[in-house]
Amino acid sequence: MLYAFDDDVPSLSEADERIINLTMLTKNVLEHYQNPDPVGLPEAIVPPYSDPEPIPDNESPLWSMHNSTMRGHSKFRLKKLYVNLVDLQLEFGISIDTLVVVGNYSYWKMYEGYYNVTLIQLHIDGHLSLKVSESGHLETNNLNMNMNYESLHMDTDKINIPFYDTFVNSFTNFVVQTIKPIIMKLINVMIKEELNQKMKHFKRFPNTIPPVDLLIAESRQQIKSMGYDPWRVEDLINAVNFNIFSLDVNEIWISGLSSIYRLGDIHISIQNQTIISVIHIGTQELKGHCQWKIGAAGLLKTTGVLSFSIDYIQLEANVTQPMDTRLAPFLNEFGLSVGNIQLRMDGAGTIDYLAEALVNIFPNILRNKIVDAMELPIKKRIQDFLDKVDVQEKIEQRIPPIIDKMMEHNITDIFKENEILHEDINIVSKEDF
Repeated sequence: MLYAFDDDVPSLSEADERIINLTMLTKNVLEHYQNPDPVGLPEAIVPPYSDPEPIPDNESPLWSMHNSTMRGHSKFRLKKLYVNLVDLQLEFGISIDTLVVVGNYSYWKMYEGYYNVTLIQLHIDGHLSLKVSESGHLETNNLNMNMNYESLHMDTDKINIPFYDTFVNSFTNFVVQTIKPIIMKLINVMIKEELNQKMKHFKRFPNTIPPVDLLIAESRQQIKSMGYDPWRVEDLINAVNFNIFSLDVNEIWISGLSSIYRLGDIHISIQNQTIISVIHIGTQELKGHCQWKIGAAGLLKTTGVLSFSIDYIQLEANVTQPMDTRLAPFLNEFGLSVGNIQLRMDGAGTIDYLAEALVNIFPNILRNKIVDAMELPIKKRIQDFLDKVDVQEKIEQRIPPIIDKMMEHNITDIFKENEILHEDINIVSKEDF
């Protein structure tokens, strides 16, 4: 597959030319999917097929087809796409409203003429898996496809053939069986071979780590640089005020938010011109400490230091983005859960019964505080960001350099300090919030 751009820009370096071509290609793809009903490939991509496509002559003991061509396959629509970023699995669905096959036929070597077979609502479903080869390059592994159609009809210039209906039924099946491997080969070239060819330009991935986990690992540094590890929780004043008892908690610090890792699969799907992304991540065990003060009847007061551990914090989010990138994305679902909290306390002094009460009530207080401090504010901040972000601009500005760096460097080197800064591969930065 070729890109319809002129690379002859003598005044530019090879790297600059590459970025310009990637940028132009990105813009063209975005413009293509801004259409309410995008059909075929973007204009900037020269398809690896022709329309009409010549069909090799084919014969059987009863009939033959020759001088045949297939038309309409370039008007395909992408109906669905599902990508599992962990297992590197891809499922797709393509539809073609009308596929026409025309040519000449011979029947019993006695009847010859012109035929036109039209397939209505052709559907092709496929499943493709990727793998990291021993050389470290991503490559396609298996591509399985099946094809079906809703109806077909045949026109011919001769209808006086004996057993005409039998002839039509049998010959149309013969035509379908002839074009099926051709269509499959075209899709194989367009998807599998093209992907393999393009992925050879990318440098090596480690074959033991899913590429998406590399990005999650890099986001750990991003969390630290944005000031969320360690994270200070807002003070709890009068966290408990029951009859004669009161509790204040301050200097609450939690460490370990950057220990995030993937929980289950991370996948992206396309349905009804909408991109749907789902992510589920969690942290390792978190550590924290705080200062506390308990009072009783305004007379007895004691203070101390409390250390605690939190089994995990988990986050699950679902974001939708219209294929028309001029429209804003939307946070559909967002959920936060906090694991078991264990305490270790110093400074109880002579009123151990108050300290015991603190041990009993503090985990729930802290859990509720963490959820209140993170869930709604983070959800609101994310949605505020999604409302104001110019997705198209972000993609046009940042995707080409990212792809270029992935082509220039081994993927693992991108994450090494002094090789490429993590800001270079982030579509979203701290300044975006």
